Amino acid sequence: MNPSVDSLPDAASQAAALAREALALRQAGRIDDAIRLYHEILRLSPGHANTLFRLGNAYRQQGNAQQAEESYRAALGRDPAHDSAAGNLAALLDERGRIDEAIATLQAAMERGPRLAEVPNNLSAYLARLRRHAESEQALRRLVAMRPDDAGARAALASAVERQGRLEEAATLFFDAIERRPDDPATLADLGSVLATLGRLDEAGAACG
Repeated sequence: MNPSVDSLPDAASQAAALAREALALRQAGRIDDAIRLYHEILRLSPGHANTLFRLGNAYRQQGNAQQAEESYRAALGRDPAHDSAAGNLAALLDERGRIDEAIATLQAAMERGPRLAEVPNNLSAYLARLRRHAESEQALRRLVAMRPDDAGARAALASAVERQGRLEEAATLFFDAIERRPDDPATLADLGSVLATLGRLDEAGAACG
């Protein structure tokens, strides 16, 4: 007896089951098989952004940078707000020596309004490498707005401000970071250095222990 149409799993259920299987295959190192399943999922759900993103990850794991890039770009074409695809595409572009394109990818994500803190965090790092410190600062300010209690974000912002010669402001930001993470040796050392440069030697000595 043939099963009724109602008893057959719908395309979404089939796709979900295949996605779980593909993840297991990737974790087992069977990347070629996982890629085959992702293409099967895309036949069931054409243009599905998350599947395109995962396919990109699989291609990247395989070492196929060109196919990974195309998959990430396809995911962003379907869902321009897919921050994970933007972040992984930017990282891939940076690995391939295309840092300007990596920056442009994350700047586009910033303009859309990022949901993941990794977008401004990674953008600030790329900009800092190119000594574009004012732009890096702006990305870090967005990161602090997204994670107001993140001591590391405040310390990074303080460093960006320091690199631009605004030492009093940098000291205040380092103090803000230390309020949230009092025992961080790197931040205490950075604060001490700034205070010493400002001639606030007693405070610098206290910061450095």
